[in-house]
Amino acid sequence: MCKVLISGATGFIGIEVAHQLASAGHLPRLMVRRPMRSAFLKSRQVEFAVADLEIPRTLAPALHDVDTVIHLGAKASFDGYRALYPSIVKGSIHVMQAAIDAGVRHFVYAGTLLVYPGGRSAVDQRTAAAPQSAYGKAKHLAEAKLAHMARRAGVRFVSLRLPHIYGAYSLIFDQIRRGRIIFPGPGTNHFAHLHIRDAARALIEAAHSDLCGAYVLGDEQPCTWKTFFQTAQRCYPRLRVTHLPRSLAMLGACLVESGLKTIGRPTPWPYRAVTIWNLNLPVVPGTAKSVLGLDLTFPRIDDGLPAAFSEAMPMFWRPSNLDPL
Repeated sequence: MCKVLISGATGFIGIEVAHQLASAGHLPRLMVRRPMRSAFLKSRQVEFAVADLEIPRTLAPALHDVDTVIHLGAKASFDGYRALYPSIVKGSIHVMQAAIDAGVRHFVYAGTLLVYPGGRSAVDQRTAAAPQSAYGKAKHLAEAKLAHMARRAGVRFVSLRLPHIYGAYSLIFDQIRRGRIIFPGPGTNHFAHLHIRDAARALIEAAHSDLCGAYVLGDEQPCTWKTFFQTAQRCYPRLRVTHLPRSLAMLGACLVESGLKTIGRPTPWPYRAVTIWNLNLPVVPGTAKSVLGLDLTFPRIDDGLPAAFSEAMPMFWRPSNLDPL
């Protein structure tokens, strides 16, 4: 692999991709919009390029001499389509056009499991996309437009439709660190998961490979959210999980979102997220192996969640003299 640019390099997945590439002896170029967020990465063997995917003129310097793009940058939220479109769709088009102009040969896109509608059957490579959420619709449109542009320009394009990615620094672990999860629904719906290290490995392997097209990924254990949290509680007994009725959760989320908007603050859990958390979206096991030839480091949440907690040791360690007698 030659010079690699990572967009969204200070995001949850981008940090891990940068770490793995640097650890393997590469010198990845990290595209950042806010330099202050990159300070913690300066100890690693990386390059930085300040650019904004919504401002096309800033992208050319970032893509100079780049061979491969791993595109992770965009607004990752459950806002409405109008709020997501400039970043996810237009921003991605800007990055692809700048990549084509710079002679980039390989383009890897972090897609999403949310392009699928959910249902009784597990998602596989033959399942048709039919997104139900604004986020899923924006990501699916961006994926289609990027594939079209890449095909016309002779750029190898691959999209990995990633499931719920978890790790010590994920949004859901931010809630776990606080000791309480309030889940909007019974949590009995199945969902696909993937540890952050395996997600980053998959993106890097896709950049190495000759793969083209869009592929869904998941680990070997699609499970219910209830099982996910019960496994987390075995690692961290202080965690308390409250399941709200879906209708009550929707009402509460609407009220909280409206209140935060009046004071100019975003909410990480908008009301649209309630529907998404309740989708049934398992993925058939074996996708990482069949698509990329990868043996997952953490094939099940039983393996991955303890590893994530060990990385977050300060959140639950305490001096032994504080233990009950």
